Amino acid sequence: MKQVARFFGIALGAGITAFGLNFFLIPNRMNDGGLTGLAIVLHSLWHLPVGLMVLVLNLPLLAAVAYFVGAPFVARTLFGVAALSFWLSIMPVHRTTSDLLL
Repeated sequence: MKQVARFFGIALGAGITAFGLNFFLIPNRMNDGGLTGLAIVLHSLWHLPVGLMVLVLNLPLLAAVAYFVGAPFVARTLFGVAALSFWLSIMPVHRTTSDLLL
């Protein structure tokens, strides 16, 4: 039961993150950090899907981490990356505000 709650929390957090990206950062051409930020830059330059790019960019790193850290951590992280990619793909990109100071 504890594992189910943990994975539900990961999926919920990924959904909230995707909401913030799709409703605030991506439509206002703002950037995030890390590989998600790189995916947003690739989207801005070449109109590649952000969700797919998040997944593709993270897979090589997860393979390397699996070697050093171990399977349980990588399984949860892979689930989180897949959940974020899923939410980014199904959630529409919609500009909530054009005021960048907000």
